Amino acid sequence: MQNDQQKRLLIVVAITTLLWLVWSQFFMGKEAPVPPAADGGVATPLLDAAGPSPAPAPSTVDGGVAAGPEAPVAPAPVPEKKVTFSTETQELVFTNQGGALDTARVKNGGAWPQRKFQSRKKDEKGELQPVDMVRARAGLPLPGSTEIRGELALPFGATYEVEQTGDSVTFRTQTADLSFEKRYRLDPRSYELRVDVTLTNRASAPKQATLALVYPAWLDPKTEETGSFFSPPVESSQAVCRHGDSNESLAGGKEAEKKSFTGPVRFAGFSERYFMGVFFPRFIEGTSCVIDNEPSGSRTATIEVDLGTLAPGQSASRELGLYIGPKSHGELERVSHENLIGAPITPLGQEPQPGTLAKVDPELTKAIDFGWWAVICKVLLEVMKVFQKGVVNWGIAIVLLTVLVKAILYPLSVKQMASMEAMRRLQPQMDALTKKYENDKEKLNMERMRLFQENKVNPFGGCLPLLIQMPVWIALYTTLQNSFELYREPLIGFWISDLTAHDPFYILPLAMGVTMFITQKMQPTMGDPTQAKIMLYFMPIFFTFLMLSLPAGLTLYIFTNNLLSIAQQKYLQRKFARQAEKPKGEKPKGAKK
Repeated sequence: MQNDQQKRLLIVVAITTLLWLVWSQFFMGKEAPVPPAADGGVATPLLDAAGPSPAPAPSTVDGGVAAGPEAPVAPAPVPEKKVTFSTETQELVFTNQGGALDTARVKNGGAWPQRKFQSRKKDEKGELQPVDMVRARAGLPLPGSTEIRGELALPFGATYEVEQTGDSVTFRTQTADLSFEKRYRLDPRSYELRVDVTLTNRASAPKQATLALVYPAWLDPKTEETGSFFSPPVESSQAVCRHGDSNESLAGGKEAEKKSFTGPVRFAGFSERYFMGVFFPRFIEGTSCVIDNEPSGSRTATIEVDLGTLAPGQSASRELGLYIGPKSHGELERVSHENLIGAPITPLGQEPQPGTLAKVDPELTKAIDFGWWAVICKVLLEVMKVFQKGVVNWGIAIVLLTVLVKAILYPLSVKQMASMEAMRRLQPQMDALTKKYENDKEKLNMERMRLFQENKVNPFGGCLPLLIQMPVWIALYTTLQNSFELYREPLIGFWISDLTAHDPFYILPLAMGVTMFITQKMQPTMGDPTQAKIMLYFMPIFFTFLMLSLPAGLTLYIFTNNLLSIAQQKYLQRKFARQAEKPKGEKPKGAKK
């Protein structure tokens, strides 16, 4: 979905810019809320039962049928039990139904105290909802649900016994042929969890088994389908899998789709623009992944682990990581590094401790996908980080980035202005050619090109600065859409509280349109005055409409660039006017005699 938006952006901007260049050169110049728990550095566990305990079930044998001559009676349902942990970084609710996550809300972790982690989706009261990386729906397993496949079998919806100890919760279940244990270990100051799974063969013969761990999610297709280039989707999410050196993803679609990949699997799960929940194996052998989506709005990522053939009484254990948090490059890099060196979970903001075992690098930073513009996006982001450290405000950092890019392009801007002035001086001759060959377009174009060559004028000399700015605009848009560093960062709190969202009052897009009109007005008029006037008004109006729903950070960049262009044009116009007034034999000041 992100790539589709980038393609739409590229097509619209490219067509618009090409249109402007041609005209300017030739005719112009979910669930109930969890009870709040106090934030802090220590996890707050809570074990409760969802509803009263049912009456005792009749004695049953394997298969769930009551013993004795009576007619079969369905066994009483096992009551749902939940365990809640509230930490600095997360609010997690585990359920014994599947031994999975029922809620996974992401907090600011103390590292971003001024930023509210909220989704784009509003509740019934019109307020933005907290970021919850569990998107449940009836019929879908919950994140962390496990299935055993092969000659040993355990369904996703199995009910587990629960044991909570300190900062961990353990789920256990067994059948006639197997016993299975799954333990989640938390650190109250990290977005990472460790997941330990152990399968034991209780059968009397060797059995082959494969473990499948899922991270599904559901989003309303109507919510996603309302998005377009001019109105980005309220929610955007993908089922993702990184295997080997490749990233694979599936977003919502009108048709069902399924993809399977062999390992080694680096990570797989659910990814949004600024947050993600993914499992990552802390081993290499025997891993594969499957991602699929359904027209109903569900998308699922599954990690499959081949446990081999287990002898009677033999156990197989595996350790995985689970990251539920922001797609912050620094945080993802830290988690990846500590897993690479085999270190224990490191608290937020601290360096990983020395490890004892060589592990696999989950490459979590690869989940930040800038698409085609990755190189430029990374450069822009790093430059803005440098500026932000000095001025604190990311909006000011974008302004400084604009100044820097404008300064780098200044030599080209001088050439652009010189080319436009040369074209303006040739305008009378071009008008004469137009009148002379008004009925012969081919001859007219040939004579125009001859005129340009004789006077050493490049008709497209003014295009280069704008063509160079296009990738910067697109890359900045992509950076704003995918960089957590800019998420919920304000320019001015009571006005623009989030640079990655549109200006809620539309002040900045309107100001951008006015400044674009001024820059157009300042350029020399060439060609048909009527056509030039049409383009003079069309371009600012079109770009104003375009920016109404695009990120305020991008609009701020273009607005600042327009202001700098106005000042630069005034300066260069005066400079060229002074040069034109000098006698032909007079040498420039400072020139050698």
